Amino acid sequence: MRSLNWHSIALCILISGLFLSFVLKTFFVQTLLLWLLGGFAIYTGIRTRKFYFQWYSVFFLAMFLLRILALWRQPELKFSNIEISLSFILFPLIFSLVKVDEKMWAIIQKAVVIGFATFLCVILYNFIIHIYFENLVKEVFANAKGYYWMFLKSPFYNHPSFLSVILAPSIPMCFNLAAKAAKNWQQWLWLLFIPLLVFIVFVSGSRIGLFICGALIVLSCIYFFKKLNIISKIALSLAFVAAIGVFRISTINYTEDPIRKEMNAFVIEKIKERPLFGYGYGTQNVQLNNVENLSEFNNPAIYTMAHFHNTYLDDFFQFGFIGISLLVSLLLYLIYWFIKKHNIFLLSFLMIYIPFFYVELPFNVMKGIMPMMLFLAVIMNIQRMQNTEKKKHNKDG
Repeated sequence: MRSLNWHSIALCILISGLFLSFVLKTFFVQTLLLWLLGGFAIYTGIRTRKFYFQWYSVFFLAMFLLRILALWRQPELKFSNIEISLSFILFPLIFSLVKVDEKMWAIIQKAVVIGFATFLCVILYNFIIHIYFENLVKEVFANAKGYYWMFLKSPFYNHPSFLSVILAPSIPMCFNLAAKAAKNWQQWLWLLFIPLLVFIVFVSGSRIGLFICGALIVLSCIYFFKKLNIISKIALSLAFVAAIGVFRISTINYTEDPIRKEMNAFVIEKIKERPLFGYGYGTQNVQLNNVENLSEFNNPAIYTMAHFHNTYLDDFFQFGFIGISLLVSLLLYLIYWFIKKHNIFLLSFLMIYIPFFYVELPFNVMKGIMPMMLFLAVIMNIQRMQNTEKKKHNKDG
C-alpha cells in the first residue's frame, strides 16, 4: 500500500480535527478548521483541475435554495442563520474537490476514536470525582440520568442529545478498526471504547442517544461478527444482549411523552391549514409563542419552546410539501445507495439521523448540521473513490 504524501496527511489532519472539534463549546476552533479545509479544497481543485460531482449534493442544494428563497421573502429575518443554510452546500462542495481513499479513512478513524476516547475519559473523571466528593453514589445508581454537571467547568459541549449524535459515528469506526486489527489485544483496545461511550451517554440522560448507540452496536455486532476472533465474538455476543437492554431503557415513556405528543398534534393541525407552501422559514416559535394558541395547550411548557423537536414536522411546517419531499427523497436516495453498495458507514448514518430527526432539529443549529454534513460528505467521497477504482480495475482487466 502506498505511503501518504504531505497533501494526504494535511487532509487527514484537517478532517480529523474538524470531527473532534465538535465536542468543544467554542465555535472558533471548528470555524478555523473549516476555513482551512475550504482553502485546502480550493487549492486542490486549482492544482488538479478536477471536480467530482455527486448526486446527493443536488438535494442539499435544493434545500439551500429553498431556505435562501424563504429568507428573501421574509426581510424581517435579515438573513438570520445564513451560515447554517450555507452548510448544506459547503461540505458537498469541499468534498467535490478533494479525495479521501481507504488508507486516509483508516487514519481518520483512528484519530477520531482516540480523540473521542480522551474526551470521554475526561468526562468520566469529572463524573467519578463529583460523586466521590458529593457522596452521590446511591443517587447515581438509583437514577443515573441527566447529570449535566459532568460537562460543567470544562470546554466541552454539553447538550446530551446532540453530543450523543456527534460521538455516535465512532461506534462503527471502533468495530471496523477492531476487525482490521492484526493482534487480539488491539481488537480489545478498540472495543473498550464502546462501553465507555454508552456509560457516558447513559448518565447524560439522552434517551435518543441510548437508542442510537444500541442500534449501532447491534448493527456492528452483526456486520463485523465474522471478522473477529473467538474471544471478541463472545464479548460482542454480550454486547448484543446489552444493546437490546439499552433499546428498552431508552424507549421507556419516550413515545408517550405528553409534551411531545401534544406539540406534535398541534403542529399537524397547523400543517393541515397550509400543506403546500408552509408558514415560512423560522416561524415555529411564532406559532408556539402565540398567545392565542396558549389555550390550546394542556401543558404550558410548550408555550416556551422555540421549535417543534421534530425535523420531519418542522420542514413540513416551514416549507410545506416541497420541504418534506426533499428530506424524504434524500433519505430514500441514501437508502438506495446503501442497498446498492452495502456501505456500513452509510447505513450507520441513516440509523443515526432517521430517528434523530424525529426528536431534534439538526438543520437548525451549527452543532447539528456540521457534524451531519461532514460525516455524510466523507462517506460519499470514499464511496465515489471506491466506484472509480472499481471502474478503472474493470477497464484494465
